[in-house]
Amino acid sequence: MNLMKHSDFIHVYESLATAVWFFDLDNFKMLWGNGQAIELWEADSLDLLINRDFQSSMSNTVKIRLQEYKRKIQEGGEGREVWTFYPSGIPTVVEVNFSKGNWLEEKNVMFAQVVSYQSKQLGKEEIRGMEAIRHSNILISQFDYNGDLVFQNPVSSQFFSEASLVDRLSFTTSDTDIFTILKEENVFEKELFVKTNLGERWMLSFGREIIDPVSGDKSILLEQRDITNQKEIEEELKFAEARLVHSAKLVSIGEMAGGIAHEINNPAQAIQLSVQVMQKTFEKKQGFEEVFYRHSESMIKNIGRISQIIKGLQKFSREDSHDEFIEASFLEIINDVKGLCLSKIENEGVSLEVLGLEKDIKVICKPIPISQVLINILNNSLYAVNECEGERWIKIEVKEMETKVLIAITDSGPGFSIEIKDKIFNPFFTTKPIGDGTGLGLSISQGIIQNHDSKLSINESCSNTRIEFELKKAIK
Repeated sequence: MNLMKHSDFIHVYESLATAVWFFDLDNFKMLWGNGQAIELWEADSLDLLINRDFQSSMSNTVKIRLQEYKRKIQEGGEGREVWTFYPSGIPTVVEVNFSKGNWLEEKNVMFAQVVSYQSKQLGKEEIRGMEAIRHSNILISQFDYNGDLVFQNPVSSQFFSEASLVDRLSFTTSDTDIFTILKEENVFEKELFVKTNLGERWMLSFGREIIDPVSGDKSILLEQRDITNQKEIEEELKFAEARLVHSAKLVSIGEMAGGIAHEINNPAQAIQLSVQVMQKTFEKKQGFEEVFYRHSESMIKNIGRISQIIKGLQKFSREDSHDEFIEASFLEIINDVKGLCLSKIENEGVSLEVLGLEKDIKVICKPIPISQVLINILNNSLYAVNECEGERWIKIEVKEMETKVLIAITDSGPGFSIEIKDKIFNPFFTTKPIGDGTGLGLSISQGIIQNHDSKLSINESCSNTRIEFELKKAIK
């Protein structure tokens, strides 16, 4: 087919009082337009309109929108939208029908026809507002109260085509529907994981009720922002943070390793001694039964002690980022911590005293992270008191209140200077020599306690070094 074979319909189109044109959606080129189109597009002639470089001055939003037109007409569809032109510098708002057009050998051709002009001259602010919405990267759409689409900007169409409100807000959980929320609260805001033309995406969705300026009926304005990249970065950060916390936990175990080895070595030596005594008694063939029962009981006790230490290590060293808050025994948490720390503390000539736990107290927490906090603070306290002359002690004080439990760890150190106090919870800050500490212990501990709706704080009224935090008490 060639241009001459279009002469009949070209004659018809030329006689129309409204603008019509054919546009190549593959190459972003004008193929033909009638006199009204030439005027609307501000060209001096048809040749100049056909040879105009549309692509160089075309915004990404317009390119995306033209690709959406292309997809729609390939599927045999058509559409109607409002466009703004500027003939002679005067903004002219028109309604344009578009559908598939046939032109020579071109494959993806759009046939466009202006069907109406705005009945009134729009003000500058109205035109700017329309253009801002059209070129915005925020998905903006409007729906009637049946959930059917009334309007959407180009980027919204790129993601959802003609999808209904329900399809755009396909909840991943059994949430109350948006209509109920709007009736009760007037606004709707939620992060949703939804299916789009570009795949599954996270959308920050904000909806509110408005009056449709055309029909006067109540409708729903929906604004959505693609936050998929942000969510992926957040997940990566969470994973990195979990690995960092786990690494710091293993460092804490390493700092207590000497004491833990001593704790295991003592009962192991006792078991070895019992076996030797039993072997010698068996060789003498006298009094073996009595010796066997006495020493086997001792061996069972010492094996239990070793087993308890190993279980404590296994419990503490496992990855706990997915642990839930539970009702936990604070006495059990303290005993687990003492099982890992006490030997090293006592071997270095430091006393550890626990006050206020004459009876057990139940708290709401994640037990393993709380154990990590206590071990981190005890490690720091042990280092601090070893630098001091005179008394060397550490106290853990537990005070039960109405809805909270106060935990305070005090040591015989002189407290923090003003300079150190302001930095003590900062990541990578440490007063230890290079190689002796990561500077992450108290920073990670602060994060753990903040996750428990509290914070680590330094009690400045105490003459010694005293760090405090609170946990929620399990209410019976």
